[in-house]
Amino acid sequence: MDMSTINWLAVAAASLVGFVVGPLWYGPLFGKSWMATVGLKPEDAGRANMAAIYSLCLLLQAVMALCLAMFLNAPEIGLAEGAMYGFLTGAG
Repeated sequence: MDMSTINWLAVAAASLVGFVVGPLWYGPLFGKSWMATVGLKPEDAGRANMAAIYSLCLLLQAVMALCLAMFLNAPEIGLAEGAMYGFLTGAG
């Protein structure tokens, strides 16, 4: 695979967007219902190493964005195929 054709700015942007959406999703939007579902209490979550959690989250977001960029790095893939591959990758 030719890594020089990957849009690194798009990979960085996708990583950052995922990194920003995650805390919103598991915080003010659905945090209480998520914690109740997995059996966490707010005091349990307060004892977590947040620096390690956020660092790992950003790293894994970057890996996921890079994998998707490599997966879709073909000129014959159009909008419909790209949307389908993105949906299937996210669902998987």
